[in-house]
Amino acid sequence: DVALMFANACEVNSDTIKVVFKMTIDPTLESTPYVETQKICAHEAEEEILFSMHSICRINYCQPMKCSDDVWEISLILTSDNDPELQAITGAIRDQVNDVPGWHCVASLFLILGKFKEVHEIYDNLLQLQQTNDIGEITNLLQFHGIAKLGEGNPDDSIKLLKEAIKRGQPDLPVTQAILDSVYVNMGMSYFQKVGYPKAISFYEKALKSKIESLPNSRHFVGKLYNNISVVYCTMGQQTKADSIFKKAEERLGFLPDKHYELTAIQANVDFIMYYNNIGLLYESIGDYQNALSFTKEALHIVETTLPVYYPDIACSYNSIGKVYSSLDQHQLALCYHEKALECHEKSNSSNQLHLAVCFNHIGSAHIEIGEFSKALSFLNKALEIKQKFLPENHSNLPEMYTNVGLVYFYMHEYQQANSFYEKAIEIQQKSHFENHPALATTYNSIGCSYRTMKDYPKALSYFEKMLEIQKSSLKSDHPNFVTSYSNIALLYSKMDDYSNAISHCEKENDILKNSLPPNCFQMAIFYYNYSLVYLEKKDYSQAMSLSKEALDNLQKTGNESQLLNTLIHNTLAHIYLELVDYPNAVSCLKRYVNFNKNLSLEIILIWLQLTTTLDVHIAR
Repeated sequence: DVALMFANACEVNSDTIKVVFKMTIDPTLESTPYVETQKICAHEAEEEILFSMHSICRINYCQPMKCSDDVWEISLILTSDNDPELQAITGAIRDQVNDVPGWHCVASLFLILGKFKEVHEIYDNLLQLQQTNDIGEITNLLQFHGIAKLGEGNPDDSIKLLKEAIKRGQPDLPVTQAILDSVYVNMGMSYFQKVGYPKAISFYEKALKSKIESLPNSRHFVGKLYNNISVVYCTMGQQTKADSIFKKAEERLGFLPDKHYELTAIQANVDFIMYYNNIGLLYESIGDYQNALSFTKEALHIVETTLPVYYPDIACSYNSIGKVYSSLDQHQLALCYHEKALECHEKSNSSNQLHLAVCFNHIGSAHIEIGEFSKALSFLNKALEIKQKFLPENHSNLPEMYTNVGLVYFYMHEYQQANSFYEKAIEIQQKSHFENHPALATTYNSIGCSYRTMKDYPKALSYFEKMLEIQKSSLKSDHPNFVTSYSNIALLYSKMDDYSNAISHCEKENDILKNSLPPNCFQMAIFYYNYSLVYLEKKDYSQAMSLSKEALDNLQKTGNESQLLNTLIHNTLAHIYLELVDYPNAVSCLKRYVNFNKNLSLEIILIWLQLTTTLDVHIAR
């Protein structure tokens, strides 16, 4: 009652919540730090209990109080000093900060929390106060200063500071060598962010060689290095090489028993999250979506059970799992996870604007797939504005943005505008990406679809052939991306009245789908829809109708609510019924089309009524 009285007496604003703590104490635990003060207190009726300043409690539950709606009750359970889980956590933290002076501990904490401004202030002061000739100390200060710059999304300044750290360091001293190994890793990360992939690998391998020679049993550090190297190869499009190195990372990182990460310190958990995210995204890149989902969900499990709610690296996990759901064509789920990532970045107050741009890009991409083009363009423009502000004009992160913006204009039937963005993407990719990179194939595919829609078939075919050439040299023969390629080439050949080639490519597409996917899935619905377009161009209306209905049946069985695909299928069916002079069914399809497109402009609906709307909108990209 006294606690509730104090809580209700507080003057609060809209950002403040009244809280009453209900604490449970086990008096049989001798080491539990508390004292009853009732007999020695001036107010015996209050039955006060004095707790040690370093008391640690578990949160049992949080709920609104029944007697007062605007006050929350938080149930706490006081732990003992010898609590096994508490000892495990304390030991892990002690190992992490062993022999680290106080200000370094504070700066490390700010670094983990993404508070880079505070990190700079601490290390600026420490560097100014540094009056000794302690080479190791100066090297370390420069290194962490560089790490903070990297965290802010400024790899150039990071590299300058890290180069100075290497210059100051003395590799012949064991203590300094350990610091230099860490500097090499951060140099690798900086060059990776700058898209200097060969240099990134070079520094990672330098650190790896040094660590294996000096501390061959340093499994965790070596595992992280293998993980980093594999990510670079994956980004370069060399998935086979990345996969082999990931297995080495798994061997090294697999030394902890299952679920041991639940008792490790925050930074160790972040390492595990990064590992599971990275291997999940590797599986996503090679088309193994179930394994990708398994690993990204494992990362999410660690996030939800061990890290603070708005910890900066949580957003990475949300974005990864969202990306996998997008590959599985579950775009509403993907959007949900990307929005969680955005919320996490906004509430963590991280100063890295590029992380926000990543979230905006993912959310924009999800809105494209759902068919909400105005929303997509809004988010993509926000992302593009940030990236153009912080990145050089030829940075390899920009082509993905240009391709996505181009895709929105493509769907909005503004093909010249779309092509201008695709060409910007290709120009940068040809300069900055390595030969046969899958990202370049994606852009070739997008611009090929645009030229096909504009009826410039020779130009479209040249881009599709370039795309297929890259895929054959960089992907396994059963990779799902081939489905998109064969589908688009088939549609192009049908436009050119080459139905034999069109059907041949559809059959290649079907072979991959049957071997890699369950029968009633979203990708099969797309396949049947695209196959129906070939027979529609061939004027074989019976076969076209059969395939369109098969597409609709598959779509309904998947439970996928793709507005875009529903629209396209009913568009095609209406076209077929009109050709067959079956007006009642044509009108029925028209009504369903309009129902799926309530927000479309009158101009676009009139275009559809004239039956001039393109039938080959690129949906499987």
